[in-house]
Amino acid sequence: MKKRTQSSSKGVSYVSRNFVKFCLLWIFSLSSLMIQAQDNQRISVDLRGESLESTLWYLQNRTKFIFMYATEDIANITDISVRAKNKTITEILDECLEGTNLTYEVSGTAIVIKKRKTNKITISGWIRDASGEALPGATVTVRGSKHGAIAGLDGHYTF
Repeated sequence: MKKRTQSSSKGVSYVSRNFVKFCLLWIFSLSSLMIQAQDNQRISVDLRGESLESTLWYLQNRTKFIFMYATEDIANITDISVRAKNKTITEILDECLEGTNLTYEVSGTAIVIKKRKTNKITISGWIRDASGEALPGATVTVRGSKHGAIAGLDGHYTF
């Protein structure tokens, strides 16, 4: 009889461990679905001439998302006009941040607004005439932009 009692207790603990694992798996998958459902939440917005900060407050009060940002990053961004009907938060943010140096990252129910990373490129070289002599004071510009430099006494430029 002792052996039966021991074997039956092992069977119960095995079943209870599997039940606990199943419950945990179910809870994690349910929470994952809830996060996905929040991302797919659709809202309608009609804002005109608002600052970015007031637009983010408006969106935060109508969704389950929390916005995080540095105040100085969004301080000078005004005149936001958004007209969206039945769109996701990401579609609305794409429209709000278009033409700014800002981007966003969604992490669960938090949305972080941050500056875009820019790749700085240094361009340098020498300006010489056909005979190989330096051309001091020559101007070099990037076509279609306002970026440029003036060559030094040795014809070297950097921008």
